[in-house]
Amino acid sequence: MAIGVVAAVRTAAVSTMSLKVSSKPEWLSLPGRYGVAIAAVLLATLISLLVRPLTHASASPLFVGAVILSAWLGGMAPGLLATVLALVGLDFVMSPTHHSFAVNEDVLARLSVFLLVALFISALDTVRRRAEAERPTVLERERIARAEADAANQAKDEFVTMVAHELRTPLTAVSSWTAALRAGKLAADQRMEIKD
Repeated sequence: MAIGVVAAVRTAAVSTMSLKVSSKPEWLSLPGRYGVAIAAVLLATLISLLVRPLTHASASPLFVGAVILSAWLGGMAPGLLATVLALVGLDFVMSPTHHSFAVNEDVLARLSVFLLVALFISALDTVRRRAEAERPTVLERERIARAEADAANQAKDEFVTMVAHELRTPLTAVSSWTAALRAGKLAADQRMEIKD
């Protein structure tokens, strides 16, 4: 019976593992994913331009958010597109002469740090997607291993029960006859039969 359970679990596991799991949103098409990357960077650029004169804050957190959103919804390629667009947008926003593209040591250092962070975010999201795609397979393997262990444990319990019963039955008769012999409750002819 335990072998039948294991075979059924394996059959179910093979059919379950054959299903393809997609970690990208089904509602967002490929052009939509790239559109989200472009829109997120444009929105970060616009907000940075509007807020910077008021707060004098760094614009890079908005662009990091744009890259995170693009990588999360679109994957590695839209995340990299958002990174490149964010580099251009950051250069535009951070340039000392307003609304121009300039490359100096300060801007280059900031853009380099941003590039490293953005690439790390895109790579991290790729690893997350891979782990998310492998998760059902790993869970199914764990379920199979648990079912096999339970079946083996049940078979062991059945074997121990059977052995205990088989050992107890003859030992009970031997124990009873030994007690009767010691107590002297047997007739002489019964004692002779036991000795033979």
